[in-house]
Amino acid sequence: AHAGHGSRGVRGGGGRGPNSQGLLIGAIAVVAVVVIGIVIAMLTNDDGDEGKQEAGSSESLPADGGQDQPADEGKDEEGKKTKPFSSEKFDAVGMKTAGGATVANDVEGARSKSGAYIAGMNQPGATATWRIDVPKAGKYTLFIGYGVPGKDTKATLLVNGKDREQELKNWANAKEGEWDKGWTTTYSWVNLTKGTNTLDLTCGEGQGCEFNLDWVQLKEGHIKD
Repeated sequence: AHAGHGSRGVRGGGGRGPNSQGLLIGAIAVVAVVVIGIVIAMLTNDDGDEGKQEAGSSESLPADGGQDQPADEGKDEEGKKTKPFSSEKFDAVGMKTAGGATVANDVEGARSKSGAYIAGMNQPGATATWRIDVPKAGKYTLFIGYGVPGKDTKATLLVNGKDREQELKNWANAKEGEWDKGWTTTYSWVNLTKGTNTLDLTCGEGQGCEFNLDWVQLKEGHIKD
């Protein structure tokens, strides 16, 4: 009887041994799966955080393109606005004369500082020359101060040797023969080169050129005043 009981005990113990090992292995496998899952989750979160941080730092970097943008036209290197070029009014008596043009002061009302002006412009070939420096090439306006005896006339304007007809109208509405009431102003749009430019007002054949010249002025741009 004792032997039989012992025999059953051995068989019973043998039956429980394999089951216990299986449970232990299963438990270890479950723990391993959980640990691996946690590790993967942690690694994934770290990668996501790094990605967010990199994106954030990239977006927060200041753009440097604006520092190299060229200055706007009409501004100097310090960004200050620059005024368009404008010469002072230049008394015509300071211009170089040729062909019979000469200085006179017998007609009153000339707007030069001295009251003198260039006369004798009605002779073919009579010329008054103005040489002036400009800071850059481009569009300019030549203003011409003159006087006519109550009627329209014409002359020739040469810009660096290129000629064009220049009308000199009786804008003052002076009566014919009234030289002292005929002082007025006109303008001509010109294109100049950087540096020194030569402007000639001369009398061509058949133009009449009945006018006196008292001042000239040059301003940047094609303007009217």
